[in-house]
Amino acid sequence: METLTIELSIEDLQVNPETGKIIIHIDGNTINGESKAFPNRHSSTYGRKYKRSRLSIFMEDLIDDMQRKGKTRTAEAYQTTLNSFMKFRKQEDVYVYEIKATLMEKYQTWLKKKGLSMNSISFYMRILRSVYNHAVEYNLTTDNHPFRKVYTGIAKTVKRSVSLDIMRQIINFKTDDPGIEFARDMFLFSFYTRGMSFVDMSYLKKTDIKGDSLVYSRKKTGQEIVIKWTRELQALVEKHPSATNTYLLPIIRKENGKERNQKRYRQNIVNENLKKLSECLNLEHPITMYAARHSWASLARYEGIPVKTISNALGHESEKTTLIYLKELDTTAADRANRQLIDLVNGKEE
Repeated sequence: METLTIELSIEDLQVNPETGKIIIHIDGNTINGESKAFPNRHSSTYGRKYKRSRLSIFMEDLIDDMQRKGKTRTAEAYQTTLNSFMKFRKQEDVYVYEIKATLMEKYQTWLKKKGLSMNSISFYMRILRSVYNHAVEYNLTTDNHPFRKVYTGIAKTVKRSVSLDIMRQIINFKTDDPGIEFARDMFLFSFYTRGMSFVDMSYLKKTDIKGDSLVYSRKKTGQEIVIKWTRELQALVEKHPSATNTYLLPIIRKENGKERNQKRYRQNIVNENLKKLSECLNLEHPITMYAARHSWASLARYEGIPVKTISNALGHESEKTTLIYLKELDTTAADRANRQLIDLVNGKEE
């Protein structure tokens, strides 16, 4: 029998999702063959593998596995990504082998139209890429490199601090909007506690106040932080009493096992209201909760506080991390020094 040799690219191949067989179209003729990557769905051995070739089912399997291993935050990130992608697809599922470069480009365009930053887009793409790589390892598809034309990097973001003048405007701001007022007060609570993160604020307990100190462990590092309890902090706690017997601040308002969801919801609301506050103050750049931490570090350095002290106050394990916070300020200080020298050589005095 004469052997016929045909050269095909991966684009020439299709897989029948119902039978798991390869379909090859040549000059109007169809040739069917078995696919190792997509075995027959009726096989008792590979029935589950067939189902998992659907993206949503495969991702849900991964998410369940993460939950069992206690990787809650990672599982939430994967679930958020799946929700976003399915919204883009209008809830129409896809098989893993259908994930191609053109589809990912369309998804990226959709995310851009939604107003997402490039880092947020990269967040979704990197998670989907990880899922896709897992699928390749499980032989659910061959690698078609679908992420080669979309952004999966990490863009450098500007961590903007606020000046002393703006901090005073924030403190003295008056409003009849309870949402904006609460957001402003949470921003100040973070600043007064040396830039405490929102997640740490959310889980503060009433029992964390020990004498004249606030003692808590950072969620990010587990490091114990001790902060002197001040009258400013006491005033904010009295102004916004907790609705629970456990938590210090009214961020988590019900002890019902869904505390993480409450924290995420409240954080989004607070940041939205901080944007409104920024508009009221005509700020060039909107503030976020993170700006409180960066502002504390920058203002401390501006006042001549040593980097080592600032690093300890922020709970950094290395002063190198602290210097990243202070880079923007250091540039400002260098520009100011340059101005002084230019004035000096030109015979001008301040």
